[in-house]
Amino acid sequence: MSLARSLVLALLGPIAIGVVALTASAEGEKVKEADATCMTATAILIPSDGADEPARVEMIRKVLAKNNKWSVVGEPPVNRVGEVAVVRYDVRHTYKGGPTVAYTVACGHGGTCNDVANEFRKEHPTLSPAPAVQCGDVSNVLINPQVMR
Repeated sequence: MSLARSLVLALLGPIAIGVVALTASAEGEKVKEADATCMTATAILIPSDGADEPARVEMIRKVLAKNNKWSVVGEPPVNRVGEVAVVRYDVRHTYKGGPTVAYTVACGHGGTCNDVANEFRKEHPTLSPAPAVQCGDVSNVLINPQVMR
């Protein structure tokens, strides 16, 4: 199992092991969705080593720009359907060769993050691991949030 997948599994807990398809091919992986009714959610789109940050953020921004039902805001929203913020986090517990940062979208609604993650997956089907969405606080594995303005 890749270290990036390990990060996603650590974030989502033991239940994710049965839900996330751990295949050798990234194209067969599905988005791990969260409860669509939660009031705060984070879509982990790109675990990374921090290299080429502008290109990774641009990948996310291009997906968001294609859909006018999403409004990019300057702070992570709470209880706001359709509002998103692009946020970079440091990984709390890094492993040798594993991701040190995660590029995410913070949403004020679980359904919004699910939609963003699925659209991102359609645009980038070979990235591994597939996006995962988590409701609520992610500080158990991600720290130092930085909104990418």
